[in-house]
Amino acid sequence: MEVLLAMFLLGIIMMYLAQYQRSVIQTRSVVLNDGDFYTEIRLSTTIIEKDVRMIYSPIAAKPSSQPDQLSLLDQQKLSEVLRGEERQTSEYWLPVMDLTGARPSRFQGAEAEISFISASNVRVYRESLDNIFTKIKYELRSGTTDFDKEKGTKVLTRIVNRNVFHLDDTDEEYQKVYPLIGGIKDFKFEFFNKKDDRWENSWDSESSEFTNRIPEIIRLTLTVLSKQDKVFTQVYQFRTEAPLHELPVTF
Repeated sequence: MEVLLAMFLLGIIMMYLAQYQRSVIQTRSVVLNDGDFYTEIRLSTTIIEKDVRMIYSPIAAKPSSQPDQLSLLDQQKLSEVLRGEERQTSEYWLPVMDLTGARPSRFQGAEAEISFISASNVRVYRESLDNIFTKIKYELRSGTTDFDKEKGTKVLTRIVNRNVFHLDDTDEEYQKVYPLIGGIKDFKFEFFNKKDDRWENSWDSESSEFTNRIPEIIRLTLTVLSKQDKVFTQVYQFRTEAPLHELPVTF
């Protein structure tokens, strides 16, 4: 009798231990998945913040006293040196602004994408052709996973092209695409127009309204759905730090 009672109690203890072990495993799995979910968002927004903070344009090196329009003689000189490409624009560069041959960088922004030149690149290998400048584009694309197709979510991609000074934006030899955040339900870029003190839904440095200008603040509204049906919603504001406007003459 005592042996049967001991075996019965041992069976109950083993059952509770097994249930406890399963609970620990399930909790650990949830914690790890949640950690991966939030870490992906945190690291991705940190990358965006770094790129935006280091947006670059040579317009900052242009003295404010320098005339905006080139003389006919200057235009002829530039045309000879640049073989008629001085007025050419691209997705990332605007026409040459003076006899130095420098081009203002072009910032384009819409609710689902932005593109610009950034000085945030890090050269790792000595033999690499990289420099600190790079073409960067953030673009919201349709998701390709079963989860994305089931939930109708999208993925934010970071497109990098290290052939930064080439006007041809169709070259793919130096281009790489990195998926950053998946499971996106809602996504919107907005751009602060300091001159008019308002937020804009789109921006183009080539347009007459924003000629050679880059927004001081970029706002991102983001809603992400995890595979565990957790919903993350956050509003981020990314600020540019490098001087992006004409500097006063100091000599």
